[in-house]
Amino acid sequence: MDRDGWAAVDTLLKSIAERNPNFRVVFKGDFHSFRDSTLGDPDGARSFIASYLPLVSSSRCMKFECAPRAENRYGKLGIL
Repeated sequence: MDRDGWAAVDTLLKSIAERNPNFRVVFKGDFHSFRDSTLGDPDGARSFIASYLPLVSSSRCMKFECAPRAENRYGKLGIL
């Protein structure tokens, strides 16, 4: 998806969050499994995702959960 597609998703999620105070967007994963060292750091991963979803990020309805044993579909395929 290109940046315009993410902007549309960001706008829709922000609209849902405004109507539903308990709405949260949760990213759950093993951030250390990324090859890119920036994304291997949880703060780097948060910044990367927030750059694609700035409205959701600024509304504080974005939540990150570290799941060290999360399934990595790329690892399963032998890519990572």
